[in-house]
Amino acid sequence: MAQDPRVASDHNRWIHRFSLLTAGATFVLVVAGGLVTSTGSGLAVPDWPTTFGHNMFLYPWSKMVGGILIEHGHRLIGAGVGLLTLAVAVWLWIADPRGWLRWLGVIALGAVIVQGILGGLRVVLVERTLAVVHAALAQAFFALTVSVAFFTSDEGREGPPQAPVTDAVVLRRLALLTMGCIYLQSMIGAVLRHTGGGLGAHLIFALVVATVIVYLTGRILRNHRDLPRLVLPGALLGGLLIVQLLLGLGSIWSRFVTPAAAVPARFMVTLTTLHVAAGALMLATCLVLTLRVYRLLPSRVPAVGRARRAHPIGRSGQAHARGRLSDFLALTRPRVVVMVLVTTLVGFYLGSVGAPDYLRLVSTLIGLGLAAGGTLALNQYLEQDVDARMERTRRRPLPDGRLEPREALLFGAVITGGGLLFLALVVNLLSAGVTAVSVGSYLFLYTPLKRKTSLCSIVGAVPGALPPVIGWAAARGGLGAEAWVLFAILFLWQIPHSLAIARLYRDDYARAGIRLLPVIEPDGGSTGRQIVSNCLALLAVGSLPTLIGLAGSVYFVGAFVLGVGFLGCGIGLAISRSETAARRLLLASLVYLPAQLGLMALDKVPF
Repeated sequence: MAQDPRVASDHNRWIHRFSLLTAGATFVLVVAGGLVTSTGSGLAVPDWPTTFGHNMFLYPWSKMVGGILIEHGHRLIGAGVGLLTLAVAVWLWIADPRGWLRWLGVIALGAVIVQGILGGLRVVLVERTLAVVHAALAQAFFALTVSVAFFTSDEGREGPPQAPVTDAVVLRRLALLTMGCIYLQSMIGAVLRHTGGGLGAHLIFALVVATVIVYLTGRILRNHRDLPRLVLPGALLGGLLIVQLLLGLGSIWSRFVTPAAAVPARFMVTLTTLHVAAGALMLATCLVLTLRVYRLLPSRVPAVGRARRAHPIGRSGQAHARGRLSDFLALTRPRVVVMVLVTTLVGFYLGSVGAPDYLRLVSTLIGLGLAAGGTLALNQYLEQDVDARMERTRRRPLPDGRLEPREALLFGAVITGGGLLFLALVVNLLSAGVTAVSVGSYLFLYTPLKRKTSLCSIVGAVPGALPPVIGWAAARGGLGAEAWVLFAILFLWQIPHSLAIARLYRDDYARAGIRLLPVIEPDGGSTGRQIVSNCLALLAVGSLPTLIGLAGSVYFVGAFVLGVGFLGCGIGLAISRSETAARRLLLASLVYLPAQLGLMALDKVPF
């Protein structure tokens, strides 16, 4: 027998109301957790899952005072949220026909269980790292409950009619990016609140979050003011941003700037707790906005009746926007940047005393990634005429005419400068200084020398060998012999690597006027000698990490085997001088470096 539609409608409304109740209770739980941290009450109850030996639900109310009241109250609210989440998960599993939503309820239930265990372990083990993870997962769990509440609503069940617009894909990605930035900022804030570190990163990333929110809300208010379902959460998100910035500045001022005696404790606690609450509301608002963007705006615009916008290259608005983003990304040469970041990561890990500072590591990679990408973009600006004459580079954005030179110049300069500034403010001045040396030597020495002398390969190996030194400087705040050994390994590795590439593309380089050794000396004798001599030197220098106490014996044996193999490939090219041998050496170089650095990291000798 078919169910009465009115009964089904009432049933749907009740599960939605219950889901809203669960999301609201979770928000209260997040605020209560913020209050626990703000008052330093996290360890006021030293045992778990009991409370001073009592069953947590039977602990006498008369004894719940001060920090005990705050911490134990937080636990009781958490238990209540757990029961509500269990009820929602069971209700969805029984009554909702959408399988993916039923599993979303199960995931939410699993998350709240994990969250409770993390909170308990944080008390038992007295581990601040667990407190940071606990705080980060709290925001993610809150987002899950908000999602369930959205999808159980009438809007989430059926979705309103989709409106044909031309910037749907861009708006979707922008909304997702904004939500990700807000969540990442909440994680950085959790590190700051629980460890006291990362204030610089929190401030810098606050500017990033503010920028993307302003851009998102501005785009909605400018292009979609006829869609109130987008305008309302967009405007609310903008208002919350203003409130959050004011609360954040007040919290920082009261905690880090003003003497403790000059700020009433209750006032400071209120500011910091409201800061957490506003952050959670921003995440929830942006989540709802993102879900509505996906519901309201189709990913593809119908061809009939669609407004077209002319572009110089004849593409639609969305395709043009995607193409330009792709072209700007191509300027940064992402694969090269990834290699730079990997070697930096190894340098940071090897330079860390004890467990690595992961927040500092992420900050280092962000700053260096920006600086490296910007430098490579500026290099393409400087060499656009050279790239136009080479088969392997003539399809790059500048020689192909897809971007204007001034756009590449501005883009490269901004992200290079931003990366250097980020490193200086958030990491340390030494890492920023070494990065600046790398940028300067690459752009103003190596790049012009490529057309003048074959010694450019040696000059170019300097900036290429500095990333692990930057990582070491970021971790240690200083440079020792170990950092320069890492530099020497990468320096010596780059010569045979770059000469193998030059041998493979010798004719291309010759057309562009690049004076690499295989170009100016076609018979390959000097090239072979350079390769073999550097491989021999690398075989010797590769043993130094063990000799200076940076790595162990496993690394020593592995480095020797890798070095002998690399040397063998180099000798093969010196003898045969063929493209096949050059390709074999290039492949060997791509195996050698990650294997060498990986062994060094795995067999690191603790400081």
